[in-house]
Amino acid sequence: MQLSASSLLPSTLAIVVLAFGTFGDNASAQEWPTHLPRKPVADAVRVSEQSIFIDGDLNEDAWQSIVPETDLHEFKPVPFANPRQRTEVRFAFDDRALYIGARMWDTAPDSILHQLVQRDGGGNTDVFGIWFNCFDDGVNGVRFSVTPDGVQSDELLTTDGSDGSWNAVWQSECRIDENGWTAEFALPWSVFRFADKGDAEQQWGMNFYRYIRRYRSDYVWRAMDPNQEGLMNQGGLLSGIRGITPPPRFSLYPYASTYVNAEDGATNVAVNGGLDLKVGMGEAFTLDMTLVPDFGQVVADNLVLNLSPYEVRFNENRQFFTEGTELFNKTRNFYSRRVGAGEQLLNASKVTGRTSTGTGLGLLNAISQDGNGSLTDFSVAVLDQNLPNNGFVAIQSGQVIREGNRRDDWVGSAAFEVRDSLQRWSLSGQTGVNRRSDLNSGEGEGHGWGLEISRIKGRLQWTAGHYTETPEYDPNAIGFLSAPNAAVDYGRVEYRIPRPFEVMGIGFNRMSWELNATRELLHTPRSFVSMEYDLEWRLFLASFDFIKFGATTMPYDGRDYFAPRLEDRFWQVPKWWSWDAFMSTDYRREFALDIGTWNAGGVLYPDWKERNFRIEPIWRPNDHFRISHVYSHQDKFNERGWSALVDSLPNGTSLGETKSLWAKRNNYSRTHVLNASYVIDNRKGITFRLRHYWSRVENGSFYFLREDGLLEPTNDIALSDEGTSPYDISYNAWSIDCVFRWIFAPGSELSVVWKNLLESQGDMLPDTYAENIEDVLRVPHRNSFSIKAIYFLDYADLTGRR
Repeated sequence: MQLSASSLLPSTLAIVVLAFGTFGDNASAQEWPTHLPRKPVADAVRVSEQSIFIDGDLNEDAWQSIVPETDLHEFKPVPFANPRQRTEVRFAFDDRALYIGARMWDTAPDSILHQLVQRDGGGNTDVFGIWFNCFDDGVNGVRFSVTPDGVQSDELLTTDGSDGSWNAVWQSECRIDENGWTAEFALPWSVFRFADKGDAEQQWGMNFYRYIRRYRSDYVWRAMDPNQEGLMNQGGLLSGIRGITPPPRFSLYPYASTYVNAEDGATNVAVNGGLDLKVGMGEAFTLDMTLVPDFGQVVADNLVLNLSPYEVRFNENRQFFTEGTELFNKTRNFYSRRVGAGEQLLNASKVTGRTSTGTGLGLLNAISQDGNGSLTDFSVAVLDQNLPNNGFVAIQSGQVIREGNRRDDWVGSAAFEVRDSLQRWSLSGQTGVNRRSDLNSGEGEGHGWGLEISRIKGRLQWTAGHYTETPEYDPNAIGFLSAPNAAVDYGRVEYRIPRPFEVMGIGFNRMSWELNATRELLHTPRSFVSMEYDLEWRLFLASFDFIKFGATTMPYDGRDYFAPRLEDRFWQVPKWWSWDAFMSTDYRREFALDIGTWNAGGVLYPDWKERNFRIEPIWRPNDHFRISHVYSHQDKFNERGWSALVDSLPNGTSLGETKSLWAKRNNYSRTHVLNASYVIDNRKGITFRLRHYWSRVENGSFYFLREDGLLEPTNDIALSDEGTSPYDISYNAWSIDCVFRWIFAPGSELSVVWKNLLESQGDMLPDTYAENIEDVLRVPHRNSFSIKAIYFLDYADLTGRR
């Protein structure tokens, strides 16, 4: 029997699953608990008004009369072990807020690590935190944490991850003393979304945790299994809260900003003003609006030279579109950078929330205007229902209506996940459909769907799935899809050892192996595209250094139907291999280092080699200052790549048809990123970021793409006497973001920002990086200096009620 590339994926995955499964089940049976302890329950005690003052001192009678929760369990590096230091946590409440008083006992208080960081930042510091799941559904929650210096962090939690851009307004104070350190929270009821149960008792999912940085140890109140996927499905309960009515949630964030912009010798000054508004709608829904938004201070994008046929995806840095948008990501078909792309955003609003029955609703609308004054209306609606055992089902509809003779789009999508009661198995799927209406090209419609089954508990975990996208499927009006017309089978097998062990005297905290296999076919006409295998080995040493090794191979020649930029043509992708290695040293040290390399080669073109290298030294001389420098290079020697579509030669001779021109070229990229921060205190700090990216493309010889996907050399396009060609490229992207941020009152801040930007591209090739940087510094840059103040006003401020 002859084996084909199409038949190898299922058999390979079966062998790996059986091999790992036998070993995994035996190891698991030897030492792992069969089940977690029963959910612990903590009681919150009602106290009288004004009986607790938030100052980090827990000596008030109200605190002393409450029995603390003390039983914590280690999560990392030794799961289920007893803690090395004692922790006491108390809960109280009144009609205004939920209070938390935590005493972190420490036998060596002078050894407590407490590097200063900015709000929502991570650093070399101890942490105390807590999360709440107010509907106890294991799906959505909020998390609050502090450092010994009183630096606050908060985030929204979902089953897909966390949203650190969410900023609630709450009080906290911390103190370091001879017994360790303390943390005192006052969380207003307005930061929670919960049902009004009257005098009935609230039952909230909850877990609190303590991180002792000098041990690199995580401790949690309700023990957590590292072999179990998920966070909020492994919490305990907070009870005792009664007689609390969700308060009116109404807050204003008026802002004023001034910009001084200089470019090409011209300077202009702009003064802006606007308003962000948050209004509670019932118990659990919130309306967010931004009127005349100002995003001029967001960090610059990491621009790169894109030689591929696919769009580059950038991160979203606009806070309105990062905060509280987890519902819109349920079907994984929302890319917020589409909103206002290339246009002036006039206003935006969203309504989000979830009922006591677990039904979530999200509505988003934004209006933008292009340079000709034409408007674009962008709308997204999503409905999400929680299912038992942390499952869900969600449907989403998105519509983009453009004024005038421009194209309109509608994109619909749905997703679901169901799990068994023991959280061992997961079945998930998604589907999408799009419809476009264009006066020029008429109407079009496409669809896609996917299905995935996973083992999500135990040392051995695996996934197998399939997804299909028709040639006409285009969700990019609201989502992101690099390329349609695909039918893909994929599988993943991972084996974990999540607790410390030794091998030949070498200590490890944990270790994991992961194998991925992917087979891709063209959907229409059905044709083989590629088969790829990826193996990764991750080692966490007892010294808390991290090492990773990886290898990838595409053992068969593939076909790329998008690279030629011509319909019904493909490029034969040569079979190739790569290997990579990465190491990160312990960040507790004053000096730390990240370093990695990636190397690749192929068979059809043995002279084509690729070598990537990245290094980042990190220096933290004290608890206020931190600086790092990232240097990376990506070198492609004798790469074969697409250059242009041509229908005539440089001398004017017609080719009689449009041909895909390719080149043998050297493509070198260099990236420098300098990051520095000086944190003055837990409310003020300065950050500096300089990034320079340079990519140099030097062509050597040229080819025309043949119908069989191979490259045919041509002498009709020759290099100049200096060895250059019109297709050579020198591309530079330069950005500086220097920010002073001062949180002068809860929810209110002042920011002063200097931005320096440059993007340039030409066909003159500097010989060295030094020569190129001289050219970059010689040409005019865009400079922007801005001051922006945001002030927080809530319902109590506006009504005088406290």
